[in-house]
Amino acid sequence: MTAIGVSPHLRDELRALAAGRAVIVDYFASARCGVAVGDLTADFGVEPSVQTHARLEDIDGVPVFAERRLLPLLAESGPYIERRRLPFGSAIGLRLDRPERWLAFLERPGVAVGKRPLDRWRHISS
Repeated sequence: MTAIGVSPHLRDELRALAAGRAVIVDYFASARCGVAVGDLTADFGVEPSVQTHARLEDIDGVPVFAERRLLPLLAESGPYIERRRLPFGSAIGLRLDRPERWLAFLERPGVAVGKRPLDRWRHISS
C-alpha cells in the first residue's frame, strides 16, 4: 500500500487540522497545443468515491485518499504532506522528493481527461 509522509512540523497538528475529515490527494491538468500543465493538490474533505480514489495508509489516524491515476506516481516519487505557507487556500500541500516524476506523469496519455480546473463546474452546470 502506498504511504504518504508528513513533515515533522505538521505531524503534531494534522489530526486537529483534519477535524474528522480525510486528506484527499488529487490533481488538475490541462493540455493544449502539445503542452501539459497541472498541479498536485492535497486538502481535507469527505471521503471520495472508491470509483475515482483509493484509500492509502492513514497518517496518525487521519484517513488518506488519492486519485487512482496518481498511484504509480505516488509510489515512485516520495510524496509528503506539508503545511502551506500561504494565508489562503488549503492549509496543506503535497511535495515530492522526486518532482521530475510529476513532469513525466503529465506527459502520459489521458492524464488531463476530466482534470481541468473548470471540469467540475461544467459537469455541475450541464
